[in-house]
Amino acid sequence: MSSIDIALLCRALRDSTRLEIIKMLNDGEKCACKIVERFSITQPTLSYHMKILTEFLEMP
Repeated sequence: MSSIDIALLCRALRDSTRLEIIKMLNDGEKCACKIVERFSITQPTLSYHMKILTEFLEMP
């Protein structure tokens, strides 16, 4: 694992909301509306968190 990979991993997992989103998605796909409801966040904020998680998951 390169330094860049480790940095992306740390960035993805350092936020408690992102950790909870990962836990929710562990059971399978969820509608964004359910995630927004659960955390009382806005759609743009959810998109930001999902972008960071996606960057981590797309690592080679």
